Amino acid sequence: MTPGFVARAWHLPPDDLSALLGAQSSALRGKTLAEIAELQNRPLAPYLAELGAALAIQSHD
Repeated sequence: MTPGFVARAWHLPPDDLSALLGAQSSALRGKTLAEIAELQNRPLAPYLAELGAALAIQSHD
């Protein structure tokens, strides 16, 4: 799954999602969430769990 898909699915501006992912939009282009987690030396499952929690909070704002 790519950040672009996540941004569209959650109706978030790309820059807001980039901030949640801890990277600049340009660095995310064409990468999957698994690739981004690997670049940040983070295990995928906790990375996705943190992202899911952050998205849930964003959707309630």
